[in-house]
Amino acid sequence: MTLTVHDYYLSKYEVNHKKGTIALSLEDPHAAPVHQVTAMFEGCVAYKFVHDTFHLGTILFSISEIDPNEIYGKYGSEFLLDLPYGWPGEWAKSAEEACNFFEEEGVKGYWIVPSLGLSGWVLAKAYEVKSGNDAG
Repeated sequence: MTLTVHDYYLSKYEVNHKKGTIALSLEDPHAAPVHQVTAMFEGCVAYKFVHDTFHLGTILFSISEIDPNEIYGKYGSEFLLDLPYGWPGEWAKSAEEACNFFEEEGVKGYWIVPSLGLSGWVLAKAYEVKSGNDAG
């Protein structure tokens, strides 16, 4: 069975720079008992989250895999401005270098789409939704 994140509430997220992972801890408060899952990104190279609301929270609509070059196409000018500060990485100097990096490293793009709250994207090598005890 394929797990979905649709209509799950974000309870927390963790960025682990040493492991190169991002874990979104999610729960379905309408299930009895509450069902918890973790949306896990591994081999992360860059991410951007916006609209994280503490007073309303976040309800996810979807997380979709996309061509990582779409993210570069949309955010490439921002990447170039932030390169002097080390973000997102030397691979972002041009669209061609980014494309080569994505292909060589097996990097994929992921859109995080909310119904409410946090949205953004992740560039990573893998994404999986883990349930219950597998979610650690």
